[in-house]
Amino acid sequence: MTNHRDATAGAPSKEELRARLVARAAALRPLLREHAGRGETDRVVPAQVVDALGEAGVFRLLTPRRYGGPETDLRTLTEVSETLGAADGSSA
Repeated sequence: MTNHRDATAGAPSKEELRARLVARAAALRPLLREHAGRGETDRVVPAQVVDALGEAGVFRLLTPRRYGGPETDLRTLTEVSETLGAADGSSA
């Protein structure tokens, strides 16, 4: 029988996971800035941005581990959102 501790053995700490996810968000800033104007004129977040956010795992930040997500906390969600918002508030 596997207990919760065994299931998380080798998993990154909350701080390590937060740093990784914020770094992923930071890596998206050039793309968000590039498409920010188009998002303003079209009044929709461009598909390229939505796809990149999905690939970076932004939409699954709060998904529980048992369903394949990172099960992050509110602080991580906020820091990722802040990082994205620095490039384009609409995309954040």
